Order: sequence, then C-alpha cells, then structure tokens
Amino acid sequence: MSSASTPGPNPRDLLIADHELLEKTFQEAERAAQARDRDGLRDAWTRLESLLSAHMAAEEMHVFPSFEKIDPTETMALTNEHATLRKQLCELGVGVDLHLVASPLVTQFMSTLRQHAKREDTLAYRWAAENLSPELRNALALELARPDRATRH
Repeated sequence: MSSASTPGPNPRDLLIADHELLEKTFQEAERAAQARDRDGLRDAWTRLESLLSAHMAAEEMHVFPSFEKIDPTETMALTNEHATLRKQLCELGVGVDLHLVASPLVTQFMSTLRQHAKREDTLAYRWAAENLSPELRNALALELARPDRATRH
C-alpha cells in the first residue's frame, strides 16, 4: 500500500514537522539562556517538556502499536528510548537554569534526542507513511494539532 493511495495526512510529514517544532523550542530556550532571561528560559523549557511528552505519547498511542506487529524488537527499543528520554528530561527540567542549557548534559540530551528522531524516521515513520490506517493517520494528526500540547505535562 502506498502513501499516495492511503487517505489521510502523511504521518511521517506530521512527525517530522513536530520534531522541527521541538528543535525550534529548544533554540528558544538557548536564546533565552544567552540573554539571561530566566522567565523566558523557564517558559521555553516548560513548552519543550510538554511538547516532547505529548509527541512521544502520540507516537506510542498511534504509531507504535501497529509498527509493533511488524517489528516488535525495534518497537520495544524505541519505547525504551522514550522512557530514558522522559527520565532525562525530568532530571534536566528540575535543574534548568541559565547555565544548564549550555551544559554538556543538555547538549548530550539534545544529541540523543536528535539521534532518536533519525532512528524513528528510518524505522517507524517511513513504515507509517506507507502502512498506517486512515483512522490512525487522522487520530495522529488531531493529537499533534491539539492547541494545549505546549502547556499540558
């Protein structure tokens, strides 16, 4: 089944656009830290936490269950990476301050997150673009378009 013949939004495009939003939000946090804007940093980091948490939840709800039927080992690995990323994000969020954003811990976290995103694209997103049902495509699009994603945690 090809993505051109499958009705509904392309899940790969949706998820990649969401990764771009995550990157942009992190860059906002970096700029706020450089400007020594504590409130701006706190706001950007809170948005990053909420967006990333919502992004991973959307993948786990709408993409991973179908992908697991095709590749349970890789699905488990991606899910385990999500757990690790959540734990690291929580640990970093507790201590986020003007100096931490430029720290090696945050740099490593963002590097790990970017590598994870590439792995998801290679494994799950490309598969989803070709195989995800129209119902799941639409559910994913609705989930990623929720206006409260950047504020719920």
